[in-house]
Amino acid sequence: MILSQTFVTWATNLCAGLRRGEHQSFAVLGNIAVDMTAYAKNQNQSFPFVTLPDFGLRVGALARIAGLMKVATFPLVQESEREAYEAYTVANQGWKAESCAGERGIATEELGPLPPISPVILNMTRQPSVDEGPYFPFWQLYPCNPLPTQNTDLYHLPHYFGPMSHALYNHEPAMPPSIGYWDNPNSTDWRLKYFRNMDTVDYQDDPLVAAFYPGKFVWC
Repeated sequence: MILSQTFVTWATNLCAGLRRGEHQSFAVLGNIAVDMTAYAKNQNQSFPFVTLPDFGLRVGALARIAGLMKVATFPLVQESEREAYEAYTVANQGWKAESCAGERGIATEELGPLPPISPVILNMTRQPSVDEGPYFPFWQLYPCNPLPTQNTDLYHLPHYFGPMSHALYNHEPAMPPSIGYWDNPNSTDWRLKYFRNMDTVDYQDDPLVAAFYPGKFVWC
């Protein structure tokens, strides 16, 4: 009986701690979304054609406070906007080098060659997406990573379709199931490669949990 009560107390405290962490994470993501919206309004820009300058500096401080491993923005791109968005991506190729250099406190010339941001929206096999819109591609992210993962559309991936749709249509934050890689430590999955190649995080193959904040999508 004592053991049972101890377990219940431990489980209750654990759940309460997780809820506090969840609320803090969503609050931080909300602040980032507000910052991006305010910047777009000030610059007379509209999504998905918004690129936040000094992304790593602005987002990094908030991400560290909340203990977020990664933050990325997923602009809603309608099928009618796809061609213009892909042209916008090409015009902003310099963002990746500027972001990576800014986070490391070095000049862009010191970075060496970086894989370019894909000029077209990709599917999860890194081929040009043939799915119908809308799309949620990404390349603005913190921390910057040299791997060529950018401009991949997550919306049509079954793991994320449900929670992204919930955030999009219900205007509420949503979380997909966690992802674990320990069953396949030699996985070639680009997500695992991504997390293992981040300079700023010691990723130990723990389960990964994402959270989608409605509006200008933000992923942690």
